[in-house]
Amino acid sequence: MTVTLTWYGHATFGLEADSKQVVIDPFFTGNPACNTDASAVNPSTILITHAHNDHVGDAVDIAKRTGAKIITVNELANFLGTKDVEAVAANHGGTVQFDGGSVKFTQA
Repeated sequence: MTVTLTWYGHATFGLEADSKQVVIDPFFTGNPACNTDASAVNPSTILITHAHNDHVGDAVDIAKRTGAKIITVNELANFLGTKDVEAVAANHGGTVQFDGGSVKFTQA
């Protein structure tokens, strides 16, 4: 299996393997270090580390367009769930499975 890691700028990354794409902290619009438009990514999963705008960024728009599941910390998942997207809550120390992998939440 080949895994491709793409840095889009700031804290925004993409992971792609086996035709599945994950985007981490999808801050595309207004990101001075990013030359990619949010419409260019088609993830099935979006991971968000925390609730600052430069990490949440385009998550809601991308999730609505692609149907991607958003996995993030509990409080942010509850908020995003009010935005008509699928948001899964995770606690520090917990692991969440998703189509194509899993993510473990750790303190940073």
